[in-house]
Order: sequence, then structure tokens, then C-alpha cells
Amino acid sequence: AELFVTDVREKLRGLGKAIEEKSGEEIEKEAHSLKGAASNLSAEKVRYLAANIETAGIQNDMESVLATYRLLLDAVEELVDVLQREVINTAH
Repeated sequence: AELFVTDVREKLRGLGKAIEEKSGEEIEKEAHSLKGAASNLSAEKVRYLAANIETAGIQNDMESVLATYRLLLDAVEELVDVLQREVINTAH
């Protein structure tokens, strides 16, 4: 959980940069990495959204990428809040 919280901001920055550059290949790569990290935590909502972005990146569907990216940002913030409150803080 701590590793996810530490790394997720960098993963989102990488994905955001790929989206700015409209690079379907980089979007796919960055979203795939985030999907894997979310899968390790069984964070299904984040995993699902990252998978949708990955697919949209493959298809070069930037409209879907952008719409889903906004949802992903909200889902990641929600997940980080829960992890910090319920997992990380209670483990220390």
C-alpha cells in the first residue's frame, strides 16, 4: 500500500505527459503499468479505468482517454485517501 501511494503520483504524471503528447503507445504503456499496480492491491475501480485508458490508447481514441483519465484521477485520489487512513496509518 505504501509503495502504491509513493509511486502512483509518478505513474499519473507519466500518463498525463503521454496524454498531452497524444502518444497512443505511451498512453498504453503508462496505463498498463498503473493497471498492474492497482491489480496488486485488488483496487478494481482503478484497475478497470486504467484498462479502459490502455485500450483507448491502443485505439488512439483520445476523447475516451481524456474522459476516462478524469475519472481515473478521482478514483486514485479516493484510493490513496482510503489506503492512508485505513492501511498505512493503522500499520504504524
